[in-house]
Amino acid sequence: MTHRFFIASETVYEQARAALDAAFGYPSDFAKTSFSPASEGVRAKDGRMLLGVRSDWADAEPAASMLAQMLAAGAVQEITAAEYEAAVAVAPVG
Repeated sequence: MTHRFFIASETVYEQARAALDAAFGYPSDFAKTSFSPASEGVRAKDGRMLLGVRSDWADAEPAASMLAQMLAAGAVQEITAAEYEAAVAVAPVG
């Protein structure tokens, strides 16, 4: 199973989540949301939101069209798995 990784501002992240939730009819009996809200999501050290998703999910509609538009507009950046791991903010222990 392969994955794709993205980084975006919190605003763009939440706009994408809301749009996908609407497209999928969430919340429903199947799921509450498309992916974690920003308050529970993975944040980069610089404060932007990180998202890793299965490639088949990202390549299927309606996510594929949305991603293409957001990438073309520069609102979202696709990054490598290594960049994703390096960008993850590490919360202090204790």
